[in-house]
Amino acid sequence: MSTQLASRVRAALGVLVVAPLLALGGCAGVESSRGASVDFAVGSASASAPASIRVVRFRILTHRVNLQEPVILGTLAGPEGTPGEVTITVALRGHEGVTFAVDPVSLDARTAKLYAYPPREAPTSAPAVAPAESRVSLEGGLSLACWTDQESGRVLAQVHDADGSARGAPVSVDVPGMAGFGAPRAMSSDGRHVVVTFFASDEVGFALVAASLEAVR
Repeated sequence: MSTQLASRVRAALGVLVVAPLLALGGCAGVESSRGASVDFAVGSASASAPASIRVVRFRILTHRVNLQEPVILGTLAGPEGTPGEVTITVALRGHEGVTFAVDPVSLDARTAKLYAYPPREAPTSAPAVAPAESRVSLEGGLSLACWTDQESGRVLAQVHDADGSARGAPVSVDVPGMAGFGAPRAMSSDGRHVVVTFFASDEVGFALVAASLEAVR
C-alpha cells in the first residue's frame, strides 16, 4: 500500500459517515455516485494461458463505509436451477450497517435491510486494511482465490485445481481509476458464479465495490 493511501486509510478511521440508502424497508437500489453497474473487461489472460474465470460486471455499492468493521458475506437459497442471492453486510457508521441481498450475476440489489454489528473492543487495526487471501469452492473440485496486490492496488482472482495448482492466468478484478486495498471477500451460491467485494480508493474517497465473476467451463 502506498504511503499516501495508507495515510488516507488512517484518516478515515476517525471520521465515520453514513450512506444514504434507498428504500431500506424493502426492495432497494444500490447507492452509488457512479450510477448503474457497468461491464468490465478481463485483461490479464493470455492466449497461451487463458483465464478460467471472467469478470461479468462490477458495481460500486457505497462511498460511505466504516473500515473498522468487517464485510460479511453469505448466501440465500434460490429457486431450483438458479443461483441463490449473495448477502453483503457492510458497516456505515459505528455499529450501524446494512445487508444487501444481490443477484450474483447482475449485482442488482433485491433487498436492503438495516444491520447492527455487535459491540466489541475496538481493534488495533482495521479489518478492511489487513492484507489476506480469500478462497471459495467452485464446482468440479475447483477453488477461487482472491487477493490484493499491495504494491499496485490491483485486486486479482485465480482459479485452482483440486490439487492446488493454478488453472489459467490470474484475472484482474480492480476498477479503472480506483486502487484496491485490504482483503477482498468472495462468496458463491452455486459453485460457478462468484461475488467478490473489496474496498477501493479514488478521488471521492473510499468505496465498497462488488464484482460478479463467472467460471469458464
